[in-house]
Order: sequence, then C-alpha cells, then structure tokens
Amino acid sequence: QASHPRVVHASAPRVVIKFGAPEARPFLLEGWSRDEGGGVWVEGMAARLRLPSLGAVDQRVRLTAQPYVRPGGRPTCQIMEVALNGVPAARLLVEKGWGDYEVRIPRALIRPGPNDLRFRLAYAESPAADGVSSDARLLSVLFNSLQAFSDE
Repeated sequence: QASHPRVVHASAPRVVIKFGAPEARPFLLEGWSRDEGGGVWVEGMAARLRLPSLGAVDQRVRLTAQPYVRPGGRPTCQIMEVALNGVPAARLLVEKGWGDYEVRIPRALIRPGPNDLRFRLAYAESPAADGVSSDARLLSVLFNSLQAFSDE
C-alpha cells in the first residue's frame, strides 16, 4: 500500500509590516527614513519599531532587508543587533543584496499588547560622501518587510 506524504501547512504570519507602505508608518518610531520604493532605510545606526500584540507564544520574526554598500563593495555586509523590549534577541550578519533574516523570540520576552523592537547597526554611510548621489543621509539598512509567525 502506498503511503501518502503528510501535508504540513506553514502558518500564516500573525503580523505583516510592508515598509514603504503608508499603513506601516504608525509602527515606525525612531530612526527611519521617508518611504521609498523599495522600503524604508534606517538613518543612522539605530531604529525602533512598535510591534503589535503577538500573543504569549514563541515567535519567529522574518526581516527582508539589505545593507547600504559603499561603491567598490566594501563593506559588503552589516552587523545588526535586534532587541525586544530591551532584551537582546539576535545578532545578524546582513549581507549585500536582499536577504531574509529570521529572529526567534521566546514567549518570555513578549509583553501583552505592543512590543518594542530595536535595531542597532555597526555603521552608517552617506551616498553623497561616497560620491554616489546628492543624498547626504547616513544610511545603514533598507527594510522591505517584517513578518511575525507563531511557533505554535
């Protein structure tokens, strides 16, 4: 008798924030640029985001992002530290080009109601100083989306 593969359905995200869309703006607290076509830059080396209620279960937060890369390709990556409600949750190496990065957040770090997600970056560079454009902002990472998935 043939066995049938078990179908496992991936859970739908509990929270989706599409950076650059007007509906994302209320969640962006400090350190964010204006909305741009590909998302929103972190201006400088830190940013803060308000996460809506996640529920008291372990979460996986998937970030789609890319670092600002100087002409000539150096540095080609960015170090990003992520903290939830002031507690370090991950240290990520954000590599050149778009990538998906996942942070596991244990339920013990999650508060009822909104939660505070902070990003700290190793560096920020100015496209104007690099001779790429007249943009004088100090840019570190461009965020495209955030999705939070329940581990239950």
